[in-house]
Amino acid sequence: MDLQEIYLQAQRNRDNGCLHEAVEAYQKIRNLALGSSEAWLAAECVHMIGVAFYQDDQYEEAEAALQTAEDEFRTLEDMESVGMVLRDRGLIAYALEEFEQAKDLLKQSIDLLSSSDLPDHLGISRVKLGLVEAAVHNPDKGEMLISQGISEIEESENFFFLSTAYFNLAQVQNQLGQTEKATASALKARDLLDTHSPQDEFRIRRREIDTFLKTVKKSIAR
Repeated sequence: MDLQEIYLQAQRNRDNGCLHEAVEAYQKIRNLALGSSEAWLAAECVHMIGVAFYQDDQYEEAEAALQTAEDEFRTLEDMESVGMVLRDRGLIAYALEEFEQAKDLLKQSIDLLSSSDLPDHLGISRVKLGLVEAAVHNPDKGEMLISQGISEIEESENFFFLSTAYFNLAQVQNQLGQTEKATASALKARDLLDTHSPQDEFRIRRREIDTFLKTVKKSIAR
């Protein structure tokens, strides 16, 4: 199995919640990549280690890994990847309710990705900024940003980012009391996964959407 195959398996493990196995695989690839002078792959692996730690709520470890990735991508002058790392650092700040820092990091991410040919990554950074705005009592602005981000992601073929964006839109619409719209957006998010991937993939996200739909259904029934 070559490094790319190991990397793809690590990605599948992370997507399905096997985070410990994913981190071990990323670290193995990183060590091999550093030994063979594949600096970009080594940086991307520590980036994904940071994302896996974030998914496991290990925010201190996640931030350390992401800062390492950011430093390495800056050395490689890969500012698009820096933009992606800044988005993930923004998500950590959001999870820790450090909202001003989250907004600053996400705006930096958007600035860097605005000059790229990556509408999916630009769009999802804007979507996450919308979530932060909603969290600081600006749900209308949040909904607007997320809708803009969805339009950008739709220029790509990234169904997972598009599903994520619709799920985040559903969360903000629910916050606004728009339960019917929230239900429709969450169902759209689930349909995108069902249409483009097998049922045994993206299990964490599928559970999140299903739990959200049950919660909204209960609130409508009251």
